[in-house]
Amino acid sequence: MIQSIIQRISSHLEKQVKPFLNPPATLQQIEYVETKTGITFPDDLRKLYLTHNGEMEFGPGLFFGLPFLSLDVMLAEWEVWSNFINDDELNEIDAYSVPSSHIKEQYINRYWIPISYDSGGNYLGIDLDPDIYGTRGQVINYGRDEEIKYVIANSITDLLTFILQTIINGPYTFNGEESWSYGAIEEMHFFDALKNMDLPVLYPLNKQQAHKENWLQV
Repeated sequence: MIQSIIQRISSHLEKQVKPFLNPPATLQQIEYVETKTGITFPDDLRKLYLTHNGEMEFGPGLFFGLPFLSLDVMLAEWEVWSNFINDDELNEIDAYSVPSSHIKEQYINRYWIPISYDSGGNYLGIDLDPDIYGTRGQVINYGRDEEIKYVIANSITDLLTFILQTIINGPYTFNGEESWSYGAIEEMHFFDALKNMDLPVLYPLNKQQAHKENWLQV
């Protein structure tokens, strides 16, 4: 599933840009990151990295212009943020979950695994320690400027499905030859677009299933 979705996404994007995804990670590389973080990857995250170990430095940004991090960069960023976990001042910063009680309302959590960033201290990550109504493996935003944290998708598979659906049905914008972004406004930051998006996790289940069935037939 992951491999076929990624292939379809990259085939569409590579009509506009050069091939940009790295070769697969090895199982040993994944296990090294799991050992260093003390966290076992969800199955679909593991499959994603066994398909591609992130993207090249000057890629278009798999996640609506935000880069797909290699395991090395993922680990380096996780280690930086893990140093803030016991910072009492940072832990007093307000945090909000959308939907409510899905994401723990914290500034940082060692079980948030970064898969992308904006180079400004903000991340797209996999949440492996959700709040009472959340799902382990849900995709969220977090970081320096991300007071409101959204469940962007219930899993990395659902996020990639949403990206492919957007490529097929819109809206998205290519910014010259280097990157792309969600929506009709050129160079809109993906995190800025979240509050106005029909996020997959917010769809009623029957509507979400209908969306999946429609794009799978394209």
